[in-house]
Amino acid sequence: MSNFELPLIHETAIRVEGKRGMTVNQAYNPDMKYYFTNFPEFISASKTTFVNATPLLENSTVLSWISLGLLAVGTVLGAMKIRIKRNKESIGAAIAFLISVAIFTQVSSIVTIIITFIGLYLIGKDSQHKEYLAMLGWILSFYIFFTYFNIRVNRYIIPAIPPIIYFIMLSIELIHEKIKINKNIIPLILIIMFVIQGFTFTSTYEDIPNFKAPEEISDYIIQNNPDYENQSIGVYNLRPYSWYLQTDVEGIPTGNTTYIESIQCNVLHFQQRTKQFN
Repeated sequence: MSNFELPLIHETAIRVEGKRGMTVNQAYNPDMKYYFTNFPEFISASKTTFVNATPLLENSTVLSWISLGLLAVGTVLGAMKIRIKRNKESIGAAIAFLISVAIFTQVSSIVTIIITFIGLYLIGKDSQHKEYLAMLGWILSFYIFFTYFNIRVNRYIIPAIPPIIYFIMLSIELIHEKIKINKNIIPLILIIMFVIQGFTFTSTYEDIPNFKAPEEISDYIIQNNPDYENQSIGVYNLRPYSWYLQTDVEGIPTGNTTYIESIQCNVLHFQQRTKQFN
């Protein structure tokens, strides 16, 4: 019986513990600006490339920059509308935020998130805009949780999509308060553009080895090694092989020939990019 451990559950557990990820993971990326600098591509991109077998979105589209423009205008209008009183609560919130920044890379992300939410609570407990702060907390908790961990991939942005959509719609509402136009025009234009971009982006998919290799090699292992669940399998990309094989696999750092040469004879080593089965 395999002791297969779901990567999502495992990674969530080690993040809570305060660990930051291992270099053997194909998606290891120490760039803490990753989710910020790639945000335009997360909204809308026109190309997918691969870096160390990990997909990366490239070439942000006009739709992305329109969305960012709406968010920027909405942020300015919202800041003009919301007034934060200078009192002991706001001072306490400022101190909480400063502490969060200071300890961000020093302790578990969960601790930082809790302190950040304490700051948001102090600001919002007597505010008329609690829902704004709740959505902001949602985005900040995502950013802190995933940025702290050095395993970074495109799909981790998904939990932050709902509050981002909320703030885009809120920005449109604030713009309508200043500019008297039909309230359906901007949302309708955005919906049409996102639908078109969705089909356009899907059409850019290429059935290349980067996508197909993990499944094909996993099938080969299953067919030719009936006892594979009781063997150690070294791979360059943990996630797809864990999924297709439904068993734990061992990560191999890319280009680490010393590590590869040290693998014992009972370890199956399959290099997905060469697809050499024999």
